[in-house]
Amino acid sequence: MAIEAYIRLSFNDEIELTGHIGDATFTAASRTTRRAISVAGEVGGMAANLSIRRLRLRHLPVKGEVMSQPVSGTILLRSGSLVFDGFAGDEPLRYRLSAEGACTNHDLDLGVRVIAQAFYSEIVGSVDRIPDAAMIALLLPVRLARQHDA
Repeated sequence: MAIEAYIRLSFNDEIELTGHIGDATFTAASRTTRRAISVAGEVGGMAANLSIRRLRLRHLPVKGEVMSQPVSGTILLRSGSLVFDGFAGDEPLRYRLSAEGACTNHDLDLGVRVIAQAFYSEIVGSVDRIPDAAMIALLLPVRLARQHDA
C-alpha cells in the first residue's frame, strides 16, 4: 500500500505530519521540550504516539502505543541515521532510517524513502503493513530534531 506523508517544520521545532497510508488518513504532530520529544497522531482513527526521552546519552528510551499495540525500546542516532530497537507487543522491531533516506525493518527494505529538506520533507513509497509506515512516520521527527541539533 502506498504511503504519502508530508512533514512541515514550524518555528518551535514542532513537526506536523499529514498524509495517507493506503486508504487510511495519517496525521501527527511532534512537541519538543528540554526533556522529551513526543509525537502524537492517528492512523485511520487509531491512536499512534511515541514519547522519547531527550537525554544526552547515546540511547534514547522510547515508549508509546501504535494502533492498540504498546511500543517500547531505545533509539540510537549515529551519523545522521536513526536505529530503533524495541517491541510492539511481543513483536521485535528494528527500524533504521538511514541518512540517505532508505527505511528498513530488520535490514529488509520497506520500500519507503524519507526525503529530508530544510523546512519541508516527505515520506514516499509503498509498504506492506500499515504499522511499519506509522512507525517510520512517528520516528522521523526524532531524526529531524536530532539532525537540527547537530
